[in-house]
Amino acid sequence: MPRQAMRDGLPWVRPWLEQPSEAIDAYVQAHGLSYVQDPSNEDHSYARNRLRHRVMPALTAAFPQAEQALGAATRQAQQARECLQALAEIDLAAVAAGHELRLSALATLPPARQANLLRHWLLQRCGRSPGDTLLQRLLSELYGSDLPACWPAGEQVLQRYRGRLRCEPAGKGVMVEPAPEGQQVCIDGPGRQRLDTWGGWLEVRSVDEGGVAPARLRACIARARSGGEQFQLKPGGVPRSLKKQYQTLGVPAWHRDGPLLWLDGALLFVPRLGLDARMWAPLGEPQLALEWVPDTAG
Repeated sequence: MPRQAMRDGLPWVRPWLEQPSEAIDAYVQAHGLSYVQDPSNEDHSYARNRLRHRVMPALTAAFPQAEQALGAATRQAQQARECLQALAEIDLAAVAAGHELRLSALATLPPARQANLLRHWLLQRCGRSPGDTLLQRLLSELYGSDLPACWPAGEQVLQRYRGRLRCEPAGKGVMVEPAPEGQQVCIDGPGRQRLDTWGGWLEVRSVDEGGVAPARLRACIARARSGGEQFQLKPGGVPRSLKKQYQTLGVPAWHRDGPLLWLDGALLFVPRLGLDARMWAPLGEPQLALEWVPDTAG
């Protein structure tokens, strides 16, 4: 337990944390204070008790000031930790782009500050500090190539793409294999259209432009990507392969899944790309836009 903590709305404080046990015992005896002895303190299966009962007596016998010296070292270590956290926040402000890290900016820092920032950032993003093996791999491999790369980090995965490092969930859960013939989708209006087969939902909203006529969404077919599909990003643009359009918008390979919506044999919607411009409704007419949201996004 730290020096101060808040639990269930109550502050817990340890004002005697730096006092030796002999001084505490003497104070209790002098003032006749009643106290509660935790029975677990005598259980030597706990490392803290083995240290207290076996190691500390021998250490203090050899070095009478050992307890005070260790206390001072602990305080200095805590102060150093707070300084490193403050430095990491300063560096993060200069390196971060949203929830991602710009590798070109990270590379300008000295190696020790890179390591400190990565520990701090991964604790924020993954909920725990990285092991030394992962940290050393990142420091040696992050800048070796501009190609996409991934590093497992427990329940998350670190991904390098287009000069940035991001942290995302490693798994996407169990999904049923989509049927080759596709799944019928009927969208009546704004809201959420759940597609369990695909492990996510379509977010449907009204828009003033860049949407599709609502009637066109009442008889769609959701299919997996099979190759050869052509998509047009903007009116008057040139239809190009999904791979090229994904590259144009900087969509990494691990975000290119999800259902493609078709209408009467024509491609209508692609996750992360949106609605094909050839399907857009004229200005002034009611129209809806779609967004694919996988379960891992929540």
